Amino acid sequence: MFLLATSEKVKTPEELGVDDLKDLLLTSIQHTASLNGVVTQLTQKIVNTMLSLGETTTKVEEMGKALNQEIEGVKASIKEEIFAVKQSMQLDLQELKNSSEIDLQSLKESSEAGHQLQETQLKTINDEIEALGTTIPDVKIINGEEDGGNPKCSKVCAGTTGRHS
Repeated sequence: MFLLATSEKVKTPEELGVDDLKDLLLTSIQHTASLNGVVTQLTQKIVNTMLSLGETTTKVEEMGKALNQEIEGVKASIKEEIFAVKQSMQLDLQELKNSSEIDLQSLKESSEAGHQLQETQLKTINDEIEALGTTIPDVKIINGEEDGGNPKCSKVCAGTTGRHS
């Protein structure tokens, strides 16, 4: 059942004449053509959006690949740098070990030479002491204020005590 809405009285399909039906058909065709244009525009916008989305997806994928390559390059660079630092540290450690061994050997030799020198000086001093001991005659006490003690020991009096009476 179709109704034609106009400012006039609404007519039923039986009351419509051929001219009214022609007008109704023409208006429907115009509206359909207008709607087809709108649908075509919307379809074109959807196609453009999908193409743009496809291009954006491609660009994002390319950027992701480029970023991954750059990350791999940075990783490789860091690994090389770490390897170089390790080698440098190993060389420095070996040089330090060698230097320490040389210093320890030198210190040991110096210590041994110093010990031998001290032993020689000690022997010389002991020899001099023995020589002095053999050249000094025993001391004999001839006179003393007290009873004599050990004849090899004596007290020396150098004068007064500084007291006055």
